Amino acid sequence: MGFMFRVRLSSFFAGATAASVAGFYFLYKDYMFSQQAIFQKVKGAYDSLDERIDVLNQRIIELEKLKTAESPIPVETSKKFLCLVISYVAEMFSFLLAF
Repeated sequence: MGFMFRVRLSSFFAGATAASVAGFYFLYKDYMFSQQAIFQKVKGAYDSLDERIDVLNQRIIELEKLKTAESPIPVETSKKFLCLVISYVAEMFSFLLAF
């Protein structure tokens, strides 16, 4: 009777070991497949983002070239214009108060 128990017990452990190895293999294969799919998605997003950043950098360079090519309004001219606008508004306000 002890011999049959040992045979059955060893057969059980051998089957459990085989099932564990097979299950581990299938889970590992599924894990690697999922990792590869996620990696491809992230790589595609990164490449797309990198291309968009390059395009935006080119646009910034072009805009900076245009900005340096334009002649800005001198500070004195803008101050004179601001004084002129303020005096005009003051005259209009005093004109309205006269009524």
